[in-house]
Amino acid sequence: QDAISEEEGAAAELERAEAVLRRAAARAKASRTALAERLDELASRPLTVTVLEKTLIGVTVNALRKHATPAIAAKSERLVRGWKTLVEGSKTWGTLATGGAAPAGAASSSRAEALADRVLDE
Repeated sequence: QDAISEEEGAAAELERAEAVLRRAAARAKASRTALAERLDELASRPLTVTVLEKTLIGVTVNALRKHATPAIAAKSERLVRGWKTLVEGSKTWGTLATGGAAPAGAASSSRAEALADRVLDE
C-alpha cells in the first residue's frame, strides 16, 4: 500500500513538473515570437544616424546576435550590418536627417565611423 502511495505521489509531482515545463516552453516560444516581431518592426522602420546614436539601439540588437534562436540571431545580424552601413555611409552625424546639409557642430566622418565600430561591434 505504501509503495502505491509513493508511486502515486511521485507521478503527481512529475505531472506538476511537466505542466510547469509546458507553460515555461509556451512562454519562451511566445517571447521568441515577440522578439522576432520587434526585430522585423525595427527592420522596416526608417532610421537616421542621429536616432541610432541617441537611442543606442545598436548595442541592444548587437547583443541579440548571440541569441540561442538562429532566426533571432540572423535578424539581429542583418539589422546591425545594415545600421553599420548606414552610419559608415553618412558623411557626418545628422546628414541623413537634414537632407545632406551637415548641422552646425556635426561630427566628422572619421568620428562617425569610429563610433559605429565601437557601438555596433561590441
